[in-house]
Amino acid sequence: MSFLSIKLTPSQRIMFSFLFVILVGSILLSLPISQADSSVATYWDHLFTAVSMVCVTGLFTQAVSETYSIFGQIICILLIQVGGLSLIGFIGLFALRGGRKMDFMNMATLQEALSRSDTKYFRSFIKSAFAFTLAIESLGALILTFQFVPDFGWQQGIFNSIFIAVSAFCNAGFDNFGATSIVRYVDNPLVNLTLAALIIMGGLGFSVWFDFQTQILSRRHFKKLRFHTKVVLAITAIILSAGTLLTLITEWKNPDTIGNLPFWEKLLVSFFQTVTMRTAGFASIDFTKAEPVTLLIYIFQMMLGGAPGGTAGGIKITAFLTIILYARSEILGLPNTNFMSHTIDILTIRKAFATFSVFLMVFLAGLFAIAVTDADKPLIFLMFEVMSALATVGVTANLTPTLSMAGQAIIMALMFFGRIGPLSILANLSNRKISKKEGLKYAQQYIPDLIISDVMMPEMDGLELCSNIKKDIRYSHIPIILLTAKASEEHQLEGLETGADDYITKPFSPVLLEARVENILEQRKRLQDRYRRHLLELEPTKVEMASQDEIFLAKLLNFMENNIDNSELTVEDMVSEMAYGRTVFFNKLKGLTGLAPIEFIRELRIKRAAQLLKSGEYNVSQVTYMVGMSDSRYFSKCFKKVYGMTPSEYKKSLEHS
Repeated sequence: MSFLSIKLTPSQRIMFSFLFVILVGSILLSLPISQADSSVATYWDHLFTAVSMVCVTGLFTQAVSETYSIFGQIICILLIQVGGLSLIGFIGLFALRGGRKMDFMNMATLQEALSRSDTKYFRSFIKSAFAFTLAIESLGALILTFQFVPDFGWQQGIFNSIFIAVSAFCNAGFDNFGATSIVRYVDNPLVNLTLAALIIMGGLGFSVWFDFQTQILSRRHFKKLRFHTKVVLAITAIILSAGTLLTLITEWKNPDTIGNLPFWEKLLVSFFQTVTMRTAGFASIDFTKAEPVTLLIYIFQMMLGGAPGGTAGGIKITAFLTIILYARSEILGLPNTNFMSHTIDILTIRKAFATFSVFLMVFLAGLFAIAVTDADKPLIFLMFEVMSALATVGVTANLTPTLSMAGQAIIMALMFFGRIGPLSILANLSNRKISKKEGLKYAQQYIPDLIISDVMMPEMDGLELCSNIKKDIRYSHIPIILLTAKASEEHQLEGLETGADDYITKPFSPVLLEARVENILEQRKRLQDRYRRHLLELEPTKVEMASQDEIFLAKLLNFMENNIDNSELTVEDMVSEMAYGRTVFFNKLKGLTGLAPIEFIRELRIKRAAQLLKSGEYNVSQVTYMVGMSDSRYFSKCFKKVYGMTPSEYKKSLEHS
């Protein structure tokens, strides 16, 4: 029985996969052939190292170079590689190469492990992830040989280059130089910049690089990069720039870190430490001598981590951005959480808050526990250590080897949770089955762009769900696709008669479903354009309505006509008149017309103004007040935006025609 055939939840698959590799890795590292002559490590040390490597953290109780032989270090490389790419990813690759067809649960597990939401190019994506990893690590190792071969000789120099390149790209933070990490190369541009590039590329996420491959290298369409890619690149640039500047400021005069270095070397060190704090774990300075405020900044950077779908840990920069944007929308009373003309869906928000909340609780619990077991250690160093372990970074204020066994056990638990915890949370959230009653409640509360529902479900089947939604004027505009194994013409007619927009019989390919979804959304866009043309081209009083959606618009248009001259008219007045909740009303109107309420009011007023000017009975000033727009300059600006000319020019054009 293979892993993929075992009946486990996605989170259980992820957890047991990592536990298995850790166990095997610790046994291999404890073998006599893996030990260096100078090794004094116990099995506990090997277990700690295996956990840290598989969780791509970088903390250790015994230095790699002083503990393991070449064979042992090769095992270390393999453990880091498996941890960085995720064991689930390896399982997926082998399954796909073997031509196996994976069911929904297995595919969902792989998607969450690699943070890839779509399935259309998933097979290409997972294969590309491995190919990209090998290519970048090889290039990084090649560049590093120019420094390490002169330092260590050909054999050891090449091996060290491979070891460091793999560790850097996987954001593991391990090196085979000794306990001082890369402090000896603190002012070396080649080593620092190469490692920084490897760390950044690993931390950006495979989804970003796959997007680059498919859109730029193959099609040369920079503008068609996914929204996720653009956001990740922008946030990464901001964090790296801000972090570098803050380190420069806080450590500028510190002689024990960068205070005695020339400016360009200060900049280099500050940049490298900002990069490595995003879950890489390499250290070019002694953190015990850094300013406390710098350590606090680093703790925050460690928490943020990298991008989803990569080798970095932390809560992920996109999750943090989602939380900030949601807080902003709540403070401002906005109906949706928007960013760069995109609306963030509620599931994404739930994932972000769940990940952050659990992350914070585990951090506080870990800090409390280790403060009890190792009370003699400075609190700021304990905070630094706990966050480093939980965010799978691996930097330390020379604390890890000196911790008690209980303290080291806590660190191992934190590293393990930091690696598999967020994946498990996301997997459970993404695959939690909801009842049809919950589905109806969800649709009523959040007004999704589209609903895909199975027909044969308990409590409330898909037909009843569809009927309930289509009969309610508040939600009737939501497109619905029904999925069923009943392929007869009778059953298809039954589904379509309930108001379903499409009816797909099982089995079906994800590509077909995606195409149907795209078609329906495109139809919805055309319908929005039609309703907008009604607003801009026809007299509001003469629009003929029939459907539930059109009844909604007719009622709203009638209200607007009766209040068109009211300059104090607000969105709240419209919400009250229509007797909907603010969010429901906003989404309903946006879904039908593509216009936010305030935009709807403005366009109706401009349309009425054009009608009044066309009558020839009123001048521009009179019309301005008759449509409720007391500011003539603003009125002229809005009018020109719709008609391409000012009200006065419009009136003159009518006189000459």
